[in-house]
Amino acid sequence: MILAVKMAAGKIQPPKAADKYRWMVRTATEKAKPKQIRQNISKAERRSLKELINIKILPVDKGNATVIIDVGTYNIKIQAIINAGKLRKDPTASVEPKIQQALDKNKSDLPNQLSWRNLRPRYRST
Repeated sequence: MILAVKMAAGKIQPPKAADKYRWMVRTATEKAKPKQIRQNISKAERRSLKELINIKILPVDKGNATVIIDVGTYNIKIQAIINAGKLRKDPTASVEPKIQQALDKNKSDLPNQLSWRNLRPRYRST
């Protein structure tokens, strides 16, 4: 922001007007109060989370979500991934039809058509 103000002020003529512009921006910036962050958990919940030492807080691969997992469980899962080694072939082609069949079979149990459409696999490798 500072660089943008300097660049804009540099284009203002006469120089006194540029100084006035810089002063106005500085004054407005100093008076501005940072936006208060609204917490989505209570103080007691926040305190409890801080007390938990053996947890790992991780972002999920897709979407805007967070996972809280016990460090021991996390280490076991990571070790399993490391020990599994490389796959001989991509399992997507064999797994997607099974998922599609399960969704088709249980389509009436889903809340609406949109849910069914969003759950369908659509990344089939060719």
